This record gives sequence, C-alpha cells and structure tokens, in this order.
Amino acid sequence: MDIILFTLYSLSQGIREAGVFSDGVGEYMRQNQSHDNHKFFVIDRTIVGIGFLLISFFLLNESPQMLNVLLRGISFMLIFSFFRDGAYNLMRKKLDNNMPYTYLESWFYSSKTSTAFFDFNFWQRTVLLVLGGIAYYFTI
Repeated sequence: MDIILFTLYSLSQGIREAGVFSDGVGEYMRQNQSHDNHKFFVIDRTIVGIGFLLISFFLLNESPQMLNVLLRGISFMLIFSFFRDGAYNLMRKKLDNNMPYTYLESWFYSSKTSTAFFDFNFWQRTVLLVLGGIAYYFTI
C-alpha cells in the first residue's frame, strides 16, 4: 500500500512543479530573480520521505525491521524520479502548449537546461525504477 501512496505522491510532485516552472510562472520568476524553489522541494521531499519511513517502521513487524525500513526508503528514492519527471514532462507539455517543441517526447523527455540537484535522462530513470522495484520486492 505504501508503494502506491508514494507513487501517487511522486506523480503529484511532478504536476505541482510543472505548474511552478511553466512558462508564465517560470518566466516571471526569472525576470524578478526569484529564489530557487529546488531547495524547498528537496526539504519538502525529505520531510515526506521521513514520514513514509516512519509509517513503514511501525507497519513492518519482521525481525530485521530496520534493514527493511532502510531498504524501503532506498527503493522510494530510486523510483521517485521516474514518476515525478514523467508527470512533470506531461504536465509541462500540456501547460506550455504554445511552444510545441517543448517536452515533445513527453514522458521520455530529458531536460538539457535543468537546474535541479539531480537530473536523470529517461533511461537512467528507468534503470532506477527497476532497481527500486527490486529493492522494494525484498522488503515484502
């Protein structure tokens, strides 16, 4: 159940950030030299991630509980960017429809101008998703 909730959270982050960085808002932020929202997003995700780990800690009753919680946390970190970036790219394509060349490949798009702390291309995100799925499997 927690993996479904975390996937939904990841998708919602992509949709939220697409709104923040869409052409209108993003351009306004650049013109007014607004602060970098990436730091806020990292703090936000850290707090939510700790919440998911605490929930996992109290729900798991196996003997090596801390190892499972740690592995589950790692799996969440690995799968996050696949769903977040995919949702972000799809929503940006929808929001920035006045620029048809932007996010042309949608879910598969890899940014060339991102200022994010971690930026993975589609194939890297896919490998991380598979590794995260395997890590999560071992916590069940």
